[in-house]
Amino acid sequence: MKISFRIDDLGIDLENAERLLALFINRKLKYSVGVIPKLIHNAPQSSKHPLCKVWIHGFSHSPYSSLEKSEYPEAKSSSDIVEELHVSSNLFQEEFKNNFVKGFIPPWNRISGNALTAIENTG
Repeated sequence: MKISFRIDDLGIDLENAERLLALFINRKLKYSVGVIPKLIHNAPQSSKHPLCKVWIHGFSHSPYSSLEKSEYPEAKSSSDIVEELHVSSNLFQEEFKNNFVKGFIPPWNRISGNALTAIENTG
């Protein structure tokens, strides 16, 4: 039986994240983490461990507007989304090197068609 672990919002609660990821490392279990690019400086050292795969988790993990809990609603322009994706990707490639998965986890698991198109177009 295979089990997969994914932890999102890395960068918000460093102490508990380190404790949780240490459990995976001690048991030699692979895990994935969703790191918030604007909080990349708060990512725990264990996100660079060989057992870890790192995904982009939004950009700032804050709602685009007060109208809905989504960082990527239809109202957000494709050009802004593409710019955030390029900045995030470059940061992650430099910071996490081989651990970085060219993938995206939308905050609150909410994303617009506009954002999906932008993600698809950036590869």
